[in-house]
Amino acid sequence: MEMRLLALLVVAPFVALQLWALVDVLRTPRGVWAETQQSQVVWSIVVLIPSAIGPILYFFIARPRLKTATLGTQQG
Repeated sequence: MEMRLLALLVVAPFVALQLWALVDVLRTPRGVWAETQQSQVVWSIVVLIPSAIGPILYFFIARPRLKTATLGTQQG
């Protein structure tokens, strides 16, 4: 029983991180993806890699570029 609880406590944050990243990828408008010359499909696949690596790559590589592009379109 304790091992199951420990496994749940270890796995749950990674699953939550993947879901958060996937929702963010899918909610970002296609125009922003095009403006940053990144692929929404590729990043969706990367986020679904069964580890924390995919979401971490997304949040540190793609998301900052997307946020910069979004700010640029809102100002102009």
